[in-house]
Amino acid sequence: MNELTPRYAVTYQRFSSERQINNSSLERQTDAQRAWLAMNKDVVVIDSFVDEAISAWNGSNVEKGSLGRLLQAIEDGFIPNGTLILVEQFSRLSRQNIDKTEELLRRIWAAGVTLVTVRDNQLYTPETINNLPQRIKLLVEIESAFRDSEWRSAKVRGSYEKREREAKLGIVPRMRRRFWLDKDGRLNEHHIAVKDIFNWYIDGFGQTAIIKKLRAKYPDEKFAQNMDPSSVTRIIKSEVAKGYWRDCKVYEPAVDEATFTMAQQVLDSRLVKNVQEDRQWPLRGLVICEICGGGMSIQQTGDTLPLFRCSNHRRSKSCSRKTATFPYSLVHLYMFNLVRKRASRLHTQRTVSAESTLRLGQIEKELNSLRGKLLEEKNTYKSYLEQSKNVRIFLELMAETDDAILELESEKAELQRSIKAQDKLFISKESDELVFKPQSFNVEMQKLKFKIVIGENTLNTIGFENNAPEWTYTGYCRKTKSYRWKALGKNYSYPCNAFTVDTLMLEDSE
Repeated sequence: MNELTPRYAVTYQRFSSERQINNSSLERQTDAQRAWLAMNKDVVVIDSFVDEAISAWNGSNVEKGSLGRLLQAIEDGFIPNGTLILVEQFSRLSRQNIDKTEELLRRIWAAGVTLVTVRDNQLYTPETINNLPQRIKLLVEIESAFRDSEWRSAKVRGSYEKREREAKLGIVPRMRRRFWLDKDGRLNEHHIAVKDIFNWYIDGFGQTAIIKKLRAKYPDEKFAQNMDPSSVTRIIKSEVAKGYWRDCKVYEPAVDEATFTMAQQVLDSRLVKNVQEDRQWPLRGLVICEICGGGMSIQQTGDTLPLFRCSNHRRSKSCSRKTATFPYSLVHLYMFNLVRKRASRLHTQRTVSAESTLRLGQIEKELNSLRGKLLEEKNTYKSYLEQSKNVRIFLELMAETDDAILELESEKAELQRSIKAQDKLFISKESDELVFKPQSFNVEMQKLKFKIVIGENTLNTIGFENNAPEWTYTGYCRKTKSYRWKALGKNYSYPCNAFTVDTLMLEDSE
């Protein structure tokens, strides 16, 4: 009997409210998807995307959530033609109006991807756009999800508007408190744990490592035992930690502004969104595949030395590279023989002034806020113009906002010029000694946004003004048990027994 040709699928789950954290929402969605997969045994799940406490009514899951990253992966060709997106029900994907939801579906269908609602076992293929009965059913689903969210949103909006008015007067909003605050918005005895979370995160620890440290330090505290990786990320992102709610300072801050801003910069530097944040290997996330441009995962079996493997080649077969693996040890040599000096110089330039770096982060945040404000003003101006109302005040507001943006952009450019003007050959002591801090080395390297590029048998770099020379891997010699490569016309070799896991983990750097 012939085996079924496998179909590939990705799962997508979402819930919209922080109050749903730790309830059974994700569990229900997972159960529904598993039940559908049990009835469709030819389907292989190649990736999963989750949006926690993100709305689908205002499109946040597309603009800044996992759904947006899924769409980007589809449009970049990393999700193969014919793949299925499995959702519990349609409202998990979108609760926007018909126009915006159809635009979202066209982006999915254009790549030959099919949407599956597993609760009712409905498949919305790219052909749905021309299938009248199925299209009508889909339109009913869209309208129902939109109307339901519109009603819920109006109800919630009224409550939040009241709280926001009170917050502007310094009144602590009536809502569920974070574990480190009392009912009056003052810090309780648990606020030290919040400082620990921020400090550990800035030092390079991932969410899972932070949870382990919390449970070890606070073994009898419920908040530590109930913590999960997404909870750590929410705390790092939450302005409540520095005392703010909706831009109003109403709480006693658990961390200062400088610590909060630095944590946001570390968060932004962690570019690989859909993998575990703990970077066990120092080169994790710093290496990409030359063939497809995707990330390279690190695999180790037993006591053998680790290998790099293209994630796209392994998961979805969407990469056409011929050599499946590449020795991690050789990339390690390349990094610390050639790339490290370039990275250390770049790190020195970026961190030459802690105040400048901090201010750049603050400016970027202010710019994002002002750009959003300008967009709202433009939309309101357009609406009033269409209604033949007086728009003079909006012209003045837009001009003021635009001036503020220009002023900040000018300050940002000046700071960047100042940092770039530093001696490009100088390496600071702090940058040079990063190698002695395995926990933070990878995070600092991620911030620099350079990449080591692995071809079929070559090593290159991108992201430096002066990229490192190419190495060509010429193979493993069984006789001498060594790796061989060629660089600048010369042949080199290095014995494999010179590498240990401690060496590759930088644990014997000192």
